[in-house]
Amino acid sequence: MSTASHGPIAAIGPCDVRDLMVGGTVYASGGGRRTSATVVEWTTDLLATRGQVPVVAAAELPSDTLCAAVGIAGSAVLFDELLPTGAEFTTAVRLLEHHLRTTTGALVPLNTGGSNAVLPVAAASELGLPLVDADGIGRSFSLLEATVYRLGGVSPTPMALAGSGGEAVLVDAPPTRVEAITRPFVLACGGWAAVAMYPMPAAILDRVAIPGSLTRTLHAGRVVREAAGLDASALARKLGGRHLVSGRVLAVTQHDPPGRSALPARPISVTIREHQAPHRIVRLEARNEIALALTDGAVAATAPDCFCLLGLPHHELLDIERIESGMDVTVLVLPAADQWRTAEGMAITGPRAYGFPAPPGS
Repeated sequence: MSTASHGPIAAIGPCDVRDLMVGGTVYASGGGRRTSATVVEWTTDLLATRGQVPVVAAAELPSDTLCAAVGIAGSAVLFDELLPTGAEFTTAVRLLEHHLRTTTGALVPLNTGGSNAVLPVAAASELGLPLVDADGIGRSFSLLEATVYRLGGVSPTPMALAGSGGEAVLVDAPPTRVEAITRPFVLACGGWAAVAMYPMPAAILDRVAIPGSLTRTLHAGRVVREAAGLDASALARKLGGRHLVSGRVLAVTQHDPPGRSALPARPISVTIREHQAPHRIVRLEARNEIALALTDGAVAATAPDCFCLLGLPHHELLDIERIESGMDVTVLVLPAADQWRTAEGMAITGPRAYGFPAPPGS
């Protein structure tokens, strides 16, 4: 996963929040529905009132510092309908601390896709804690247990969740049961809940996390904000990725597969005809996020690589669930973190995890 030439950030202030959210949308892999105007406004107001949140590397912390991964479970879009009280992350972290009988010294993002790129900043501001420049995925993924933290041997539990209505629950269960247990609670809370999970000392976090995630996400947001006049290939290079296709959407199809899956969204297929010769046909397959791209029937890219979907001609970030026939779009592919390149990593975040057949050799 490219970190380009930008240096690490030392703090996040109110002027950084919007760019951080744009960067989170870049790493939402076509799942832009995970962004929320309320999250931006709330976090900006917190930082304007309380000051910047310090950002540190895990290696800068004392090795025994307890770190907890924070974010939300559910849909951040519902923030705009079911507003936070401002105490949810504090409630979740304090409940986790009570169970562990110790105090948290730093927070780290669960992931940096969509609004989860910004919400850990709000959590750190609420709690007066530093935020580690790292994360557990490097993009969005829909399952709480699908992280490099777990790949590195860290259990997602014990974990604590808190809703905006004062609800709070502690979950201590095997990793394979996390989704089944937490999803009903999140739904009962109105569709989202703050979560504090993957408790671990800083020494282990330094070993297992994807480093530089906040720096990379903030940089991506600034690149996209300043993208006017760039062609797709130049924009892809600035983001450390590659240009897959620019073309017109020919068809959008939603499928209703038989059987049950852990992922909540229906599969979506988007067919794009390339603008320029040889006018290739590219099909995107998505379920929550874009997971697979086929060019003239051959595999062109797969998750865990991240797909960035932009409208033409202005490079506005798009959500695959809002794509319509006739739209002109560009698709970029951004490389996944190295931790996902293993057989175990591909099993968690590759095409099979989304219910799509795995390409040969994957």
